[in-house]
Amino acid sequence: MGSAICFESVAETRNDGSLLAVMLSVPFGLFGSLLFAKIFGIENNIYMQIGLIMLVGLLSKTAILITEYAAECVRFTYSTIISTRKTKSQPQICPIAVSTG
Repeated sequence: MGSAICFESVAETRNDGSLLAVMLSVPFGLFGSLLFAKIFGIENNIYMQIGLIMLVGLLSKTAILITEYAAECVRFTYSTIISTRKTKSQPQICPIAVSTG
């Protein structure tokens, strides 16, 4: 179910970079949250499961926003991803973080 939601949201963007970012960010994020719960002895109840579903949505949205921003910067400035990341991502990453939180 969670993967269907991720793939549906990525299909709307039509970007292969977004697909790869979502496919990598969602499992790592879920693994980290489950590991955190296991280390601190948090039981897997309905509240944690609802939180995990919300986390899938936030991870997908953040991955899509960041990759779309990087693709837009490369498209309009004709530079590489590395130089774009160094010069333009700092002032623009704050609105992305605010919109996903």
